[in-house]
Formats: sequence, structure tokens, C-alpha cells
Amino acid sequence: MIYVFGSLNVDFFMQVEKLPGPGETVIGGEYFTAPGGKGANQAAAAALSGGTVAMYGAVGDDQWAATPLQALADYGVDVSGVGKTTEAGTGYASIMIDADGENTIAVASGANLMASANGLKDADMAPADYLILQMEVDVAANWQALEIARDAGTTTILNVAPAAPVPDTALALVDYLVVNEIEARTVAQSLATDDIEDMARTLSNAHDMTTIVTLGPEGALATSGDGIIRVPALPVTAVDTTGAGDAFIGTLVAAMGDELSLEAAMKRACIGAALACTKPGAMPSYAIREEILSSERYRF
Repeated sequence: MIYVFGSLNVDFFMQVEKLPGPGETVIGGEYFTAPGGKGANQAAAAALSGGTVAMYGAVGDDQWAATPLQALADYGVDVSGVGKTTEAGTGYASIMIDADGENTIAVASGANLMASANGLKDADMAPADYLILQMEVDVAANWQALEIARDAGTTTILNVAPAAPVPDTALALVDYLVVNEIEARTVAQSLATDDIEDMARTLSNAHDMTTIVTLGPEGALATSGDGIIRVPALPVTAVDTTGAGDAFIGTLVAAMGDELSLEAAMKRACIGAALACTKPGAMPSYAIREEILSSERYRF
């Protein structure tokens, strides 16, 4: 079982020719709403790529809650662990996408900041299970979730997105740290190195964990001890990069649940992330397991 504790949002997308600068107004084209939130995105990607997934978090008692909840349910994710609150609205993200597929995102966290990890205490997590966390909920709840998982012997995956410092006490409870280059530098802010491999290796050794760094079109790397794994990206023409990192993580953990080696799981994850860039939106762009496995670049 893959447990995901994290954010659920409704995403509002707008297509623009170019992203606006400070104080600049640009005229957009098409716009649409879609389910989102890093937690929900990663849960969806894990389920679509073959995992059995349960989502924990919070939404508002409003019209927007159904957008992420119904989408996750349709993908086969158990959403019974998602609470509702009247004290805040469902998380809201405003996303602009330019002609090259790049984006800017602003998020109103809303109910996500009221998500409680207490439900995980009754989830019967076990050593064969996985818990995925991000940084769009209250960090104290995240650290509590890590402690609950550690007590159960469950494998923990922390995605430090958005980038934020993580205390050593929390890193001590993490089995897999997944970050992009900016996030890696934020976590490793006290390290006197700019080399991403050295940074990842030092983080892994300092906290006895595996560090995975996503590198966009250059693929991804992983370090554990002194070893290093590098896997390439799948070359695609990007339409929208929103949620690609979440696709990587969900696909990665589902592949780990299939008992693939870390290198093989990362290859599968890179394909899932790349395919997500070929369609607009986050969750709606994610490939199903069969699409990922049939990719020409998918090799063991």
C-alpha cells in the first residue's frame, strides 16, 4: 500500500504566449480547471502506474472539494482519509503556461494547512508499505507523519517541494529524499559545495538515506553511500511541465512497490514524468501503466 499525506487543490490554468513580468499584464487564451495539489497529484500518478493508494489530507466544505476528491476516486485512490473543514476553503492554485510549456504557479493553501496526520495512526501501516510526503501542508503535521511511519517500519519518501529547510530530526526519519536542484540546495544550505552530486552524496551520508535529484531534461540521479545512479530523461516536446515532478514521484514509488531496483524504478519514473509534459494540466496529463511500459525508451 502507498499512503500519501499531502495537499489537495483545485487548479485554474490559463494559456499565455509569455509569462508576465512584475507589474505586467498579458492577455491569455484558453483556461480550464483541473484537480491538483502535490499530494493529490502524486497519489494519482502512483495509482495510474499500478499502485494501491490511500490519500490523507484536508479539503474545505465547499464546491471545489469535489474536484480533487472525485478525480482521485475515479483513479482508484482511497480518499476516506481526507477530512473536510469549515474553517478554510479547498486549496486553490493559479497556473499560467507559456508557449514553451513553462509555467508560474501561485497557491492559496486553504484547508491544506489544517491537514492532520492523526488518521495515519489508524491506517495499519506496515513495513511493506510506503508513505509519501511533500511540503504543502503544515510541516509539524509532516514530521508527525514521519514519526508514525517510522514506528510502523514503513518506508518514507519526502519530497521537499516547495523548497524549505528540513530539520535534522525530520531527515533522520526519511528513507528517500526526492528533490530538484533548487530544493536540494535549500535542504543542504550549510554545505560548502555547488556540485549537485557532492551535495546529494553528502546529504545521503549525513542522514543515512537515499537522495534522489530530478534534473529535468537531464533525467535524475540518486546517491546512497558512495554509490551514484544516473538515468536519462525521455526526450519529448513539452506542452506543459506542470506536475511533472509529481508524476516522477508517484511513478517511482509505484515501481518500488513492484520490487524493481532503484535504477529501474527511476527509469520508469523518468518516463512517467516526460509523458506528463506532453499534455496540458497536471493530474489529467499522467500516463497509465501500459503507456509507460510501452515506451520505446523503457528498458531494464
